Amino acid sequence: SAYWVYRDGSVKGHYNWSAPDEVTAICVPDFELDWLREELEGDGSVPTICFTHLAMAMRRQYPVGTMPHGKPVEERPVTFSPDSDTPWGRSLKGMLKKAPGVKAFFYGHRHFHDCLIEDGILYCQTGALIEYPNELRRVRVSDGGIDIETVPLLDGAFAERSYLPEWNNRWVAGRPEDRVRSHR
Repeated sequence: SAYWVYRDGSVKGHYNWSAPDEVTAICVPDFELDWLREELEGDGSVPTICFTHLAMAMRRQYPVGTMPHGKPVEERPVTFSPDSDTPWGRSLKGMLKKAPGVKAFFYGHRHFHDCLIEDGILYCQTGALIEYPNELRRVRVSDGGIDIETVPLLDGAFAERSYLPEWNNRWVAGRPEDRVRSHR
């Protein structure tokens, strides 16, 4: 889930496009965290997969060649802060660490493919379907674990047509280990 924090301190599930300066942050509100805490405190032996919009785990650096609003820069390593660096994010990550049933956590906020394992949990970020690389994840869950593969659209040329060379962002398609991953 993703909720918008407004300048007046209110938290809403919708974004006010007519007043973007009124939005100061994005969060997972306490009532969502309380609900998840109750769910995770249940039977810890039940394998659990969590989903949210917000990015909960990130590598230290990414090879960004484009800054916000498409302004090209020399390709260089850039550090992104995961949403788990916020107070609500730390609370959520703490809950996940204590929940032995949590096997994977999926999100898409940053619009690129990435997979990491932290504290035995697979964190899988997926790029946006509406922009390069125009792909989705196929996830197979079995008694043996979780298998993920990245799947292109049927029209393979669509991704190339949506790629903007001036953005220099082929890296968003992820490394080989971000595109196909197994977690046991």
